[in-house]
This record gives sequence, C-alpha cells and structure tokens, in this order.
Amino acid sequence: MTKFTITEDFPKNEIEFDARFSNPKACYDYLLKQKWPNGFICKKGGHSKYWVSSRNLYICTQYLPWPHFLQIKPFGHFCLNK
Repeated sequence: MTKFTITEDFPKNEIEFDARFSNPKACYDYLLKQKWPNGFICKKGGHSKYWVSSRNLYICTQYLPWPHFLQIKPFGHFCLNK
C-alpha cells in the first residue's frame, strides 16, 4: 500500500472538508494529485499515458491488462511491461 503524506492545505474542519470533497470526483482528483504530483507515471514502464476505468483504476495505455485487470484494487494501476 502506498503511504500518503499531506503536503498541502488539508481541510481543517468538517465544513471545509465537505466543501472540498463534495463529490467522488473531487476525492479522486485529490488522491491522484497526492499519489502522482507530477501526473501519472507507470512504475514499471515509466509511461505517462493512461486511461481511467469505471472503477477508477489508472491503467497504462502501453499494455493490454487483460486478464490481470480483474485483480487490480481501486485507485491502483497496472502495466504489463516485464
């Protein structure tokens, strides 16, 4: 599991939290920025192009992830470069 460090102004109370994370997209955008501050980079292949699945998986476009696609956890990413 990736450890996240809060490096920016995080909401200080429930009102600020509710305003900032008012919908799932806002939450995923925040997590994406925390995990990949300079944009998505595939750990295995170093690629920066990806697509986002309906389960919010960041999948490297350089490789076809099937059948391993079903084993990925939400907000993970997958690349078949070996």
